[in-house]
Amino acid sequence: MFNTEFNDIAENAALDLYPSHLRAQIDETNEWVYDGINNGVYKCGFATKQGPYEEAAIHLYEALDKCEEILGRQRYICGNTVSEADIRLFVTLIRFDEVYAVHFKCNKKLLRDYPNMFNYTKDIFQIPGMSSTVNMQHIKRHYYGSHPSINPFGIIPLGPDIDYSSPHDRNRKYIILVDVKRDSQKVRAGLLGIETVSVWSHHLNTNYEQPPTHQDKPPLPSTLPRPCSGADTPFPALFPPGHGGGNHKAPCVASRTPSVVPS
Repeated sequence: MFNTEFNDIAENAALDLYPSHLRAQIDETNEWVYDGINNGVYKCGFATKQGPYEEAAIHLYEALDKCEEILGRQRYICGNTVSEADIRLFVTLIRFDEVYAVHFKCNKKLLRDYPNMFNYTKDIFQIPGMSSTVNMQHIKRHYYGSHPSINPFGIIPLGPDIDYSSPHDRNRKYIILVDVKRDSQKVRAGLLGIETVSVWSHHLNTNYEQPPTHQDKPPLPSTLPRPCSGADTPFPALFPPGHGGGNHKAPCVASRTPSVVPS
């Protein structure tokens, strides 16, 4: 409803956060994000026994790990376009370290421990108009002051006072989906920062949706360029021990622009 019903008075009526071609994916994502994350932090925070708390916390961090993995290969949670699902996820992530980690005991890992999600949260925050919806002083005053059963003295923590307007890395290139010429096999090559990859092209007989396992992969060619981010590889799963990666010192290809196929 909010996507279309107020277009007559909206300042940006052309914005479509629920496009028809993504609706099924958005609905599916909203379902597990709500259950595991949006509502998951509340199930942790209002648990009155250890067992239900631990069950909720495990489910929460499974969902967060899933988000981190997805955001490692695409800019937004449903692809390379911002959608309603991103807004739903953002409102919990922006509160995570400032409130939920302390107030709701969601402290196994902080948002800042997830590089993809942390930079993603800054990316969404910096969309024009989004920062004006976040008043962290008000958010903290509300949570820490309105649940006496959790925080009876209403003490408001001073930190961590995160600067979500600081630079992020989400405008990088994400996935290179390689069309292997033999039998049209496809390999999800991950974030390599290179123009083209022909690794495994003569050895595959299966369509891969994830990087091949260690057993499936032949040795990397000695001429494979290394990533340009300063790290030896931003996607270690592609380079198991003995298959290059961290020990690979081929020339960087910073002057070349990757060709990216949206997932």
